[in-house]
Amino acid sequence: MKTSKLLIFSLFFTSMGLNLFSQDDLNDIQISMNQKPYDFGILIGMASYEGDMINFSEEETNLFTSSGIAFGINFNYHLSQNLNGGISYRFGQVFGDDKFADTGTGRRERGFSFTNNLNELSLRLEYAPLAHKNYKLSPYIYGAAGMVFGNPKVNFNENKQADVLKARIAKDKAEVEKSSIVFPIGFGVKYDINENYSIKAEAALRVGANDYIDGVTNAASSEYNDYYGIGGVVICYKFGNKKGNTIKEF
Repeated sequence: MKTSKLLIFSLFFTSMGLNLFSQDDLNDIQISMNQKPYDFGILIGMASYEGDMINFSEEETNLFTSSGIAFGINFNYHLSQNLNGGISYRFGQVFGDDKFADTGTGRRERGFSFTNNLNELSLRLEYAPLAHKNYKLSPYIYGAAGMVFGNPKVNFNENKQADVLKARIAKDKAEVEKSSIVFPIGFGVKYDINENYSIKAEAALRVGANDYIDGVTNAASSEYNDYYGIGGVVICYKFGNKKGNTIKEF
């Protein structure tokens, strides 16, 4: 997934989040300097994949061609007004099918398809450059490091494959990797409803995933790793004793 595709994926969710707020809310309305140190969030959204069975540059594919449901939870600690650290869990369902490939590529004739339920656990840092100004609405960026676990279910359409390809398929079945180190990188926008609740719209690309998200590498003569992204809306509940004006700006 190229950078431009990440931007499209991310902007889709952040623009959706902006549409949740009225113009009056976007004015310089300020919240109290006091903030609670912890928040717990629940994400609902979608996951999307690009790899050996889905290529966004092809005519019949787009962001939603390989998309499935996603949900997750966050637990964050406010290190400062601008910086949060925490742990997050994400579940994302992705799938792909050669039937969406451009004609002439040979992939429609190959006829592979797959589904995979991904479970991701990561530690994340979130930086909101304008949070110290106490606006109700503020953008943020974040990065994380963790592990993703999955078990791709692949239909190799073996009855129609040549013997050479069958040998590569057998190698993929034997060597498939069900876990990988992953580095989510993304951005979003947060709106503080009140001192107890906030809502976010965010999206992130997963960098560092292996080439077995779709369960295929040797049979596709693949040169690049698979990628996936998760985006959605997060409802956050803030709790704990307020930090007051002692919070430092980073």
